[in-house]
Amino acid sequence: MASLSVACFVPLPVSTLAAEPRVLLKAARHWVAVARAGRSPRAPLGALLGQSAPRFCLLMDTIVGIWQDPFTTLPPCADSISPDEYCLLAMLAHGESGDELKFHSSLEEMLPEPARLRLWRYSAGFMADFIGYSVLLQSDQRSRS
Repeated sequence: MASLSVACFVPLPVSTLAAEPRVLLKAARHWVAVARAGRSPRAPLGALLGQSAPRFCLLMDTIVGIWQDPFTTLPPCADSISPDEYCLLAMLAHGESGDELKFHSSLEEMLPEPARLRLWRYSAGFMADFIGYSVLLQSDQRSRS
């Protein structure tokens, strides 16, 4: 995933995102919509995220619990991303790259260290699962061709 910086937020068109962040954005928007409806998002996200869906749900549950303001997503059809969606994608990009220093510096004005540490563990853990799932899915699709 490309490096994103929360400090330099400019609403990005969704069309400029690579495939992986687009899937993660879709998952976040879907999670919020299903959770707002009072249902568990774990099962519906399984089709999108596979075995990594429970870790993504844990991450989103944690974000909602510690974010200072309500976590804001745009509607699924929106063509740009919200500041919170941008922050989530940046967190996940840092988790994927293993850059804990950038992860913490991007959130240090917003969240205390214990909250950032939890989010780091959950972001890095989810991305490890998700990358593994993505590689397996791509391999499976190639074998069917």
